[in-house]
Amino acid sequence: MAPVVAAAPQVLVDESTRLANSTVARIVKASKGGSLSDPTIKKQCVEKLQKINGELKGRIADADALAAHEAMKAGITGALGCDHTKLISVLCTRTKAALQRTRQAYRRAYDKDLAKEVASETSGVLGSNYGKMMAYALDKDDEYVADLIHAACHGMGCDEGALIELCLTRSPEQLAAGKKCWEGRKDKALFDYLGKELPDITYKNLKYLLLEILKGKKRWDAPVDEARAAKNADFIKNNGKGMFASMDVNKVADCLLCGPPSETRLLAELYEKKYGKSLKAKLEKKGPKVWCKAATALLVTPEEFVAMRLEGAMKGLGTTEKKISPVAGRVGPFF
Repeated sequence: MAPVVAAAPQVLVDESTRLANSTVARIVKASKGGSLSDPTIKKQCVEKLQKINGELKGRIADADALAAHEAMKAGITGALGCDHTKLISVLCTRTKAALQRTRQAYRRAYDKDLAKEVASETSGVLGSNYGKMMAYALDKDDEYVADLIHAACHGMGCDEGALIELCLTRSPEQLAAGKKCWEGRKDKALFDYLGKELPDITYKNLKYLLLEILKGKKRWDAPVDEARAAKNADFIKNNGKGMFASMDVNKVADCLLCGPPSETRLLAELYEKKYGKSLKAKLEKKGPKVWCKAATALLVTPEEFVAMRLEGAMKGLGTTEKKISPVAGRVGPFF
């Protein structure tokens, strides 16, 4: 302990010197008598720090692009295959924004798309769902939506769970951009495509709900209308009332979609408070099973829904990596 105590004064001196030579200190000193309380000097400091921060982010992106290239192409590992450990350490420790800067830096340095390079290098036996996760992580928001639609509908059958997750965790603006991206790639109308991929015999009601969301009916930034939520709670209670009565699930879907997400959650609270039962139980009792997956998901936040999906993927024996890959590859907030 003695050496540490003895070194403490020097640490304080070093820190004092560092602070005296910081960017902010130099700007204040150059103002000749000014201080940080001066709005003009404060603005100069902020602008300078923002510039330095931007330059630092660019340098980090350049370094990450080089490291990713070396992991996939350079040296012995490049000849034998991808150094997955190195690639993971480079790409899986960055935010979505940082990954986009790295993707741009990679394009400048090697004239190739990093996302496609990573997908190619991680698609073998060691890749599979890990490779898909990496590709999703490098996607822009519109590419992520387009890629997930393709993954959910391409091939045999349809992964309705992936479509539900996509529609309920992406904003209307992100979905609209993703729709445009998908249609640009495929030269098809997305609504017509989903109409075929979600046949009425199995998905009629779910298709109505998802297409309404894709049309932008549920606005995330719309104001909450408590009176409307209360009215809709009463409507849902009386819809399909009785042991043998059926529920008009499309009209119920309209009730769930007519306000922002916070209003839908308020509707569920008002329903439970007034009728002593959960709205989730009502929907599950009267609605088709596959439709209920989406309808009940509207009653929770996007974060809670994704947590439920992850918990379900890891429940029981083994883990359903296919479900986890898109979620883990999102690498960023929902909003």
